Amino acid sequence: MSRKTEVVTAIGTLGCAIGIGFVMQSDDVVELRYGTGNVAPVTTAPLVGEPATAVSQAGTLPAIDSAQLEMKAITLTSADIDVPEPREVGDFVVQALAPAETIDPIAEPEVRANPQADLAQDPESAAECTPLAMAEPAAAAMVAYTLVAPCFAGSHVLLTHEGLTFHEMLSAEGRIDLLIPALTEEVRIEAAFASGDSKTASTHVDTISLYDRVVVQWQGPTGIQIHAREFGASYGEDGHVWSGAARDFTAVAQGRGGFLTVLGDASMADAFLAEVYTFPTALSTTEGAVDLTVETEVTAANCGTEVVAQTFEISGGTAVSAQRMSLAVPNCGAIGDFLVLNNLLQDLTVASK
Repeated sequence: MSRKTEVVTAIGTLGCAIGIGFVMQSDDVVELRYGTGNVAPVTTAPLVGEPATAVSQAGTLPAIDSAQLEMKAITLTSADIDVPEPREVGDFVVQALAPAETIDPIAEPEVRANPQADLAQDPESAAECTPLAMAEPAAAAMVAYTLVAPCFAGSHVLLTHEGLTFHEMLSAEGRIDLLIPALTEEVRIEAAFASGDSKTASTHVDTISLYDRVVVQWQGPTGIQIHAREFGASYGEDGHVWSGAARDFTAVAQGRGGFLTVLGDASMADAFLAEVYTFPTALSTTEGAVDLTVETEVTAANCGTEVVAQTFEISGGTAVSAQRMSLAVPNCGAIGDFLVLNNLLQDLTVASK
């Protein structure tokens, strides 16, 4: 994975935040990953004790009544390119969330007519139009999920499971087939259509206790990514797992490590999207650490905006932390840069079995 310029590193905390600040990567790390370059000074901001105000309108992420952390005045430094002045990154805010909090569903930009209402006077046709959803346990604590809804062919559907929220598009035949990471032993997946119709499928996944999972989800083109570097792997090596080298659940059986699941239809404007990193903690034959970061690439779609995301971590089928973050992305002169948020996610510590 190439890096155009040096990366900003933000150090945060999990759960009840007690302190936070910004640091740049060390000179040795910078030179190793990006070449030689100067590191610009950075500043830290004090804690902000004002409670957050809940946001409930459709299309937004909820806040909570919790202490929030606000960090300001991050600057980017450059390596191997000519950048006259450091670029202002802006504010970065982290809020602790209760594990049960989820993202509010959003309405479809273009709501299609309700076929169920159109068929109310025709019971036989209405029966043919009724959506069918099925869920079955699969390898690596995944769920094989199928949704068949011919009367909603080509439209988007919002899928939710224990706070995991994302949009998918039905095929021209009105079908979706997915592998969805289970987040609890008793799995319940709900499909909500723009018409107001919904369908639920349930199953039991008894292997969830063997895995740790990390979820990051957001709305729209934020440029957000999960990066997992397993057992000391550097960027670009086999142990570096991200959307550009996601692996799949077969990595668990092969003993290679974890894998990343990318969920959601990014072609839909303002869609909910998600990434889930899975590691077989209870099955690993290697001990060490898995370094986890959330990174945001500055793109033409997100430059100069504020991006918001939610993270939560699952260990053995139990939620252990949840947070909401907001980040002011630099202006469009920084396109191609990456912002790295360290310690927003808790690194995994793995003991060999």
